[in-house]
Amino acid sequence: MKFVTAVFNWLVLTGLFRLFNREQQANITQDFYGLRTQGKDVAAYEPFITQVRAREIQV
Repeated sequence: MKFVTAVFNWLVLTGLFRLFNREQQANITQDFYGLRTQGKDVAAYEPFITQVRAREIQV
């Protein structure tokens, strides 16, 4: 899981997160919301969600 988190963070930080299509981006956003409402760690999702909230990436 640490490798997946590292790759995810790298994609977000390098801007390559845009390689995911809108459906995949929406699924990641949905996963963030689900984990957050369960009180789980969502730190890996924060850079992406920040971009979505700033409308830098449109889901």
